Amino acid sequence: MKYSSRSSCKRRTGWRRGIWFCQSVLYCILFMFLPRIRPVVGWIHRQHFTRKFPLLIADSSASDQPRIINDYFHSRRRRQIHSSTALHMARWNAGDSVQVRINNDELVEASVLEARGAGWYSIQLPDKSIMKCRASQLVPITSTASVSTTVETFSSKNRMRPTISVEDDGSVVKVALPPPTIHDLDAALLASDHKQESEEFLKQVEHHATFEKWVAFTDLHCSPATLDTCLEVLDKVHSVAKENNAGVLFLGDFWHHRGTLRVDCLNAILNHFKSWEVPMVMIPGNHDQVTLDGHSHSLIPFENAYRVGGVPGPLVLSFPTKFRDALFVPHIRDIATMESVLQASPALESSAFFIHAEVTGALMNDQLVSTGGVPPASFPPNKKIYSGHFHKPHTVKASNVVIEYLGSPYEVSLAEAQQSKMLAIFDKDWNCEEYLPISIGRRHFKFSSWNDFLRHDVAEDESSKEHVVGKARSGDRIVVSVPKENTLPVSIATRINEVREAGVTVEIRETKAKSLDKSEVSGAKLIEEEMTPESTWKAYIEGEKERELLTEAKAASLLTEGLKLMEEIETNGNRREDSDAVTDLKLKSVSMEGFGPFQSRISYPLDNRGLVLLKGRNSDSGADSNGSGKTSLAMAALWALTGSMDARRANDGKVTDIINDYSKVARVTLEGSINGSTFSISRSKTGSKGNLVFIVDGDDLTTQSVKETQIMIEEKLGVDSQILSRTMFHGQHALNDMLESTDAKFKEELSLLVPIELWQSAATFARKKGRTAKGMVAELNGMYKVRSEDVAKTRDRQYNAERALQLKQEELERLQEESTMMEASEDLETSSDERLAEVEDAMRLAATEIEMLEETYATVTMEKESVLRPLQENLTSLQKSLDSLTAQSMSMERETHAASLRLMTAQEGISKVEQKWSVDLTAGIVPAELELPQTCPTCLQPISDEVGGGHDHVHQNMHSVVQEEISTGLESVSSAQELLKKLDLEAKDNYENRMGYETEIEKLTKEMENAKTHWDKQVKQAHDAIVEKRLEFADLSQQMSTVAKGAQAIANHKAAQASLDAGIAAVQYANQTYHALTTQVDEGNDLLASLEEQMDKESKLVGLMGELSDRFGQRGVQSFVLQTIVSSLESIAQVYLDNLSDGSLRLGLEIDEGERISRTAQVIGSDGVFKERPLSTLSGGQWRRCSLALSFAFAELFARRGKLKPSVCVLDEPLTHLDRIGRQKVGEVLRGMLRSADDDFQGFGGLGMNTVLIILQDLAAEELDEAFDCIDEVVRENGESFLKIDD
Repeated sequence: MKYSSRSSCKRRTGWRRGIWFCQSVLYCILFMFLPRIRPVVGWIHRQHFTRKFPLLIADSSASDQPRIINDYFHSRRRRQIHSSTALHMARWNAGDSVQVRINNDELVEASVLEARGAGWYSIQLPDKSIMKCRASQLVPITSTASVSTTVETFSSKNRMRPTISVEDDGSVVKVALPPPTIHDLDAALLASDHKQESEEFLKQVEHHATFEKWVAFTDLHCSPATLDTCLEVLDKVHSVAKENNAGVLFLGDFWHHRGTLRVDCLNAILNHFKSWEVPMVMIPGNHDQVTLDGHSHSLIPFENAYRVGGVPGPLVLSFPTKFRDALFVPHIRDIATMESVLQASPALESSAFFIHAEVTGALMNDQLVSTGGVPPASFPPNKKIYSGHFHKPHTVKASNVVIEYLGSPYEVSLAEAQQSKMLAIFDKDWNCEEYLPISIGRRHFKFSSWNDFLRHDVAEDESSKEHVVGKARSGDRIVVSVPKENTLPVSIATRINEVREAGVTVEIRETKAKSLDKSEVSGAKLIEEEMTPESTWKAYIEGEKERELLTEAKAASLLTEGLKLMEEIETNGNRREDSDAVTDLKLKSVSMEGFGPFQSRISYPLDNRGLVLLKGRNSDSGADSNGSGKTSLAMAALWALTGSMDARRANDGKVTDIINDYSKVARVTLEGSINGSTFSISRSKTGSKGNLVFIVDGDDLTTQSVKETQIMIEEKLGVDSQILSRTMFHGQHALNDMLESTDAKFKEELSLLVPIELWQSAATFARKKGRTAKGMVAELNGMYKVRSEDVAKTRDRQYNAERALQLKQEELERLQEESTMMEASEDLETSSDERLAEVEDAMRLAATEIEMLEETYATVTMEKESVLRPLQENLTSLQKSLDSLTAQSMSMERETHAASLRLMTAQEGISKVEQKWSVDLTAGIVPAELELPQTCPTCLQPISDEVGGGHDHVHQNMHSVVQEEISTGLESVSSAQELLKKLDLEAKDNYENRMGYETEIEKLTKEMENAKTHWDKQVKQAHDAIVEKRLEFADLSQQMSTVAKGAQAIANHKAAQASLDAGIAAVQYANQTYHALTTQVDEGNDLLASLEEQMDKESKLVGLMGELSDRFGQRGVQSFVLQTIVSSLESIAQVYLDNLSDGSLRLGLEIDEGERISRTAQVIGSDGVFKERPLSTLSGGQWRRCSLALSFAFAELFARRGKLKPSVCVLDEPLTHLDRIGRQKVGEVLRGMLRSADDDFQGFGGLGMNTVLIILQDLAAEELDEAFDCIDEVVRENGESFLKIDD
């Protein structure tokens, strides 16, 4: 029988949607007002618990019910935490060997390829297939594996990384995470079940294990700038290994740049390895590693670089590996992971360690000691430990632990100046039997006085340079940091030239006042201005400290953290490499063809020509020299080097403008030498494409594109177009650039001398770390508040437990006194013990039966309720359905009544139609023939048979009107009849449904009455049995009261003893509870103290990072660096300006507090006093003198700092706006750039040029003809330029 309809289904769907909406709103309210509704949530939990466990609650006292409920929910929470902890423990790293659970719980060995996140991992099965699985499917390998998998299983005795999980009650649970995989190659060689894919690897390991001597080196730091030195080091290592019949150990940091490898460098190294005949064991360092776990690194390309003994020579160990009883550990960033490796059983069983790690207390450089890294105590005692990472060879000693840093094999940077470098040779037991000193590559020397510099010798015998100790040789670098001097003594200038002629680079670094305020410079101490970022940072901090802007502690903290931050930036690859290479650029000659006005091939010498005048003569136009091609000739070398020439004012130029009008291709070839190595650059340009060829020492370094070759040129020569235009090629429009430039442009020019980008990156990085630390403080603060509330609640519970313990102790004392008094009483009798025991047994049995009957009563009551409740619910549901059908029936009656009225109305309408038109419609159809009356029944007008004639009632029209009226009436009657019939049927169905429901209700009511009668009887029987048994128990109690009075005393004594025992147990329980809560309070306080310590640490880090970001910012070290270089530039420029103006002009440069670079001029007055004047008021000649002085000073400062030592200087129209005396002074200064230090004129020895090429117009040239060593002329005739060289 069907009791529901579609409408009721729709109502139920709407009701469910309403419930869902209400739930969503309720959840939002819960999240908003969670603290206020916690008591309500607790009440709901208790109600749920009471319904779920009624007997447990019923058997407990009212005071114990909350404790039982709380213990239940806390136990559930602990299970959830342990479950989540188990998931957290299932963490695996790429490369780990595991077992995977697949079909039918079968375990198959596999290797983890990638951690995909969210608990998913990609693993490789033995058949090389790859599958994706959850962490729950992976389990550790419990048996030894072959060499291609994990061979060391970590047992419980191994030290593992701890993960701390805090429970709701404040207790701390430590869970150990699995440490990384350790490969045991020694065990693999002894194993017999080797897999086929491991055979070749085992052969390699077995071959390498036969060598009993090993030569070790580390921290090669190969880069394009150090490639030649690195190849020389590898040659030395290989030759030493061959001489000693030894293998080679490399301990990390083969490459300098992380993440990407230069193809030219990689090819050069691989090509070099082809000649190696000894095995090599390599571990990656932090500079070699790419990924966080370190398993992806840049030593992998070396795995098959060469072969020895039929096996691959390099054995690259990407994981901690045991080989020949020594543990080789690549760089591991996570300290806890590193410690777990060092304390694992393979480490404890090894006799030696070869690692690449930062150890606490190690020397990061000559001035800084590491405060982070791995503590020495984490290493097993009494082991031989050798490490890479830090470049200074030294030893770190702790109790029973000695770590030796082997150091880099050459001086990588100025920070390693005068450090001893060596190779280590080990015997078969890994004892270092010899440290072999080596001296390879460029060495650095630092002196703080001219006396130290003069006492230093230069090696003369180049062939024995490797054995020269303490002497500078060709290619080395000397940095002298001395106070500023306008002129150098003759002896010092002479010695500088001698040392430079010997091929040694000499850099002069002036010292300056620490104060950034120029008013304090004169009275302040002077400090050394270092070029390295680390020494610059130290100088800045020392200056701030001496100005009393920083305390000792604050300065030390900023210094240490700043250096660490810069090292972190470098480690992350965000720091631009500041090469120590010095460019000694000598240009020999330049030749061109089809270039500008030069159609035919010409060659122009540039070496050792002295002061050269380049003038022109144009026979094709009215101009004397303009357009002859002087500038094109002079700037051809710049075009060859950079692809660009002197920037013109107009911006409508094209690249192809340099091609001669009568040529298809423009070609310029430049020859010269860079640091003693000859080079040739040939650049050509056609209308559609260009070509560039670069050759150094006969090696063609041309790449596949002009752009890449240009990068190679700039890298090898160490210069770009901006540097060349500022130091060597001074175009006529560029001479005034520095004096006219904006502050931003001026700072951009200065950035060529100092690495401003580093400090900007450091400031950004410090702000980022500060934001991270601030977020951590907020998170810790939230944790602290939550834990504080938990501790406060636990402390309240501890106080209540203490009070309860005191009360129970007092109760116990009272019970003890009562028991003592009863024992001393004379009423104790023993004659009635048997009867007393008999009655007691009977009462005990009766009490047990009463309890059983009560349980039966409760069970029967619950069963009654469980039987009657569904019946009542069904009855209620049926009654609701019946009520719904009744209401539906009433609605149908109303609809039936309405349908009846409608039918009556339709029938009356039909009767009217029959009467009106005199037709019989009882058949319910329209008659086939209608006889119309003569007149219309409505309007009594006659009905005509003719159309027209003014009659409206035409017979044909009236016939259709009558038919339509009859049809409408019949349809109304039919529709009303059908509706009435449908309603009758629905009423009948409704009646049948109601009858069915009434029958079901009547049946269910009888069933419910029968069941109620049955269960009432059962309940009454159970209740009567309890009453009967209680009466029996009362009778037994009466019997007990009649027992002999002596037995009463015994009973009282036993009861007292039982109470005493219960009191003792209660005191013990209360004492245990109190002590447990005390422990929880102590642990909570320890946790709060730990959180406070972390918050304090992170808060200090926030402040420190904030101050570091300011100190690294524009008003901090950037201002210090810029002010330093601006001061040096001002000092040198003034020397030039004094000579150019005969001491009548002064140029001031200063960075004010707003980071604005102010440029001021002072002009001597008639009274001999200098008066300040704006630059805009200077005359053209004065402006030109200042511009030339600033340009020359920049070039000399660039040379003094070792950035570029050019041999040629080109000046295009430098005498513009100068009078005769001004032109003469310029000539003297230019001559001074070429003169040696023993001449009368001094002060410009820093440039040391051998050719100065000046382009002048005819008038100026005629005045200075006698001042030049050579006068060359460019002549233009018949549309082509020719060159006349003064030999």
